[in-house]
Amino acid sequence: MAKVKLTGWKQKRPFVIQAPEKFDFKELGTTVAADPKLLVGRTLGVSLAELTSDRAKQHLMLVFEIHEVTGDKAQTRFKKFMIHSGYLKSKIRKGMDKIDHQSDLSLPDSKIRMKLTVLTPQKISLPKRRDITSNIARVLSKYRESKLEEFVQHVLFGKLGTDIYRRIKKICPISRVEVVEIKKV
Repeated sequence: MAKVKLTGWKQKRPFVIQAPEKFDFKELGTTVAADPKLLVGRTLGVSLAELTSDRAKQHLMLVFEIHEVTGDKAQTRFKKFMIHSGYLKSKIRKGMDKIDHQSDLSLPDSKIRMKLTVLTPQKISLPKRRDITSNIARVLSKYRESKLEEFVQHVLFGKLGTDIYRRIKKICPISRVEVVEIKKV
């Protein structure tokens, strides 16, 4: 009689998914696979509140990608950052103006696409809009030398948004500067 090969759940074993080093290799969850090679490329979304235990950052979402498996641990790296659309919609009021800015940024270790939103308390003219977007580009050029992990840290903890706010508040009153999305290209 032929030997029966086990298939399905009996072949699979659990793997612990860990956050990158900047997040102290915090455990993000577990997954199962029959072969560790099948885990490479899988993605996992998690809110920043879960990583830092700060409920105020509930609206910030990070997506990590598994890139290496050693033993029963799966290491991840940054893939995408985004804000919940409901959070941003809750900040917009009647009479405000919204300026969207999208740019590609080449960092030493990767290339990213970034989307920003600037909210002003009243409607602004087209020349002021152009001035704001050119100043945003100048501020972003200062960050071209930082590595991806450092850049993400600056975004997550508000340093980039604060730098942009300080630069453009001289042009017109600004209510809020939000980095809406960062994606590795």
